[in-house]
Amino acid sequence: MSAARILKVPDKQVIADLMVAAWGSSHMTVGMQLYDTAQIEAHGLYSTEGHLLAFASWTKRGSNIILCAVHALVPGRAYARELLDGLLPLYRETGATRIRAVTTNDNMSALIFYQRYGFRLSMLYVGAIDAYRPKVPGARKVGEHGIPIHDAIELELPL
Repeated sequence: MSAARILKVPDKQVIADLMVAAWGSSHMTVGMQLYDTAQIEAHGLYSTEGHLLAFASWTKRGSNIILCAVHALVPGRAYARELLDGLLPLYRETGATRIRAVTTNDNMSALIFYQRYGFRLSMLYVGAIDAYRPKVPGARKVGEHGIPIHDAIELELPL
């Protein structure tokens, strides 16, 4: 673990801009619900110098924490894991009983990350990205490894 700190992101537009740069949109769908990452909670893992290393955009819905995005700005350093580890107590304090996350059919990095962390596959939304594409201008059509993006895969972790 680093000497990094977890803090609320003061300017969520920074998160929205990073989402657009990485995925083509600041909107994410989880459980067939559309979320704007500039409008929901965001926490970041910050270096001792104040540099953002990783962020998580999330909200609570019922008894679920909905993770809209977990993203490390510096890959290969376990910053996303460190951030999620640090957020688990906060998520439990909300009274949530599980965390739900979603990724697209092309995002092998996310599928590996979440499953290594202990998340289990819980739902496949065939054609979900195609259905939301008209509502999410700029959403990429082709993702990792040249795979066309069509479907959403939901994962969950009991708290």
